[in-house]
Amino acid sequence: MAGWLAAPVIAGLAVGVAFVLLFSFLLPTVASQQHDRVVFSSLMNRTDTYQLYIVNDDGTGLMKLTEDDGMWYFEPVSSPDGSKIVYVTQ
Repeated sequence: MAGWLAAPVIAGLAVGVAFVLLFSFLLPTVASQQHDRVVFSSLMNRTDTYQLYIVNDDGTGLMKLTEDDGMWYFEPVSSPDGSKIVYVTQ
């Protein structure tokens, strides 16, 4: 995942993506340097655990990045060179 930035990403996103982020309680998100994809944490899986998801800025291509293993995955941040996403798990 080259080229990622930890940044506020609500402005300029498709309505669907902004909606998902708002209902994820505005947890930290990570946008690609091209601002074409966003990684965020959400309870969308309804298992009472936060999982990480990636989505295109137009709201298409939603994909879960983590497993429903009972762990919480949240606060994604990019590595200094933008090549990796790191996150907290609990």
